[in-house]
Amino acid sequence: GFAGRDGREEIGCIYEAVENFHEGVAKVKLDGKWGLVGADGKEVLPCVMDRIGDFVGRYAPCELDGRRGYLHTCGEYVILD
Repeated sequence: GFAGRDGREEIGCIYEAVENFHEGVAKVKLDGKWGLVGADGKEVLPCVMDRIGDFVGRYAPCELDGRRGYLHTCGEYVILD
């Protein structure tokens, strides 16, 4: 989870893994799948991705069911193959 500057819990400790925020979203892992949450704790993308790579700008490579594509920080994604 995440704590605010005042130390209070902002996003609950429900995830297996969390990563730092980038462009207003953080990658989170739940039940072996990755998704995105916003700074307000709301789900931007449910944890459905097999993999989300590092963001470059607002895009990150992603993998869903063995197929690859790109994910935008708004939660929209395109699978290319």
